[in-house]
Amino acid sequence: TDAGQAQQLVELFLPYLRVKSTARGDRLKEHVIKLLRGLLRRVERPLQHVRALAVQFGTLRTREARSELCMAWQTLAEVSGGSEPPALGAVASALTELNAYSETQLDELDYDRRVDAYNTLPAVLDQLDATLALPLLCQSIHDVELDDIALKHSASHTITLLVKHAAAQPEEKGAAQ
Repeated sequence: TDAGQAQQLVELFLPYLRVKSTARGDRLKEHVIKLLRGLLRRVERPLQHVRALAVQFGTLRTREARSELCMAWQTLAEVSGGSEPPALGAVASALTELNAYSETQLDELDYDRRVDAYNTLPAVLDQLDATLALPLLCQSIHDVELDDIALKHSASHTITLLVKHAAAQPEEKGAAQ
């Protein structure tokens, strides 16, 4: 398909990402994200959809849906070619690590990889604009609700850092409207 048709399809599928997060809703979103991932390679400006994908880190609950979302972010990093914005690849990698599962235990979070990923975020923070900070904020808010105390602490610390980083940024034109 050409870029125009791909863009039309993306715009048709994006509203499905606003479906209420239930087990059934997450399955639907998982399939929509999989479709979007393929279409993002064909649209002219795939980065205009970053915000719609970013907020999903705060709503998706199932492992499969979150995994598909991480792959979509990897796709965004690939199609941007590292040119614009340069931190997109680092954010995509961090999101993948923040959603890591154990390779030895069934359906068990990989706590070490997740905590390590949180520990790498302060170094990346200076490169982030508000758009790229959003998925990390949503991921952190999601992780604050987990049972693991170390992950809760790392997530809440990251939220604090993101808020301080946002407060230190100059106001964007049109943001006050």
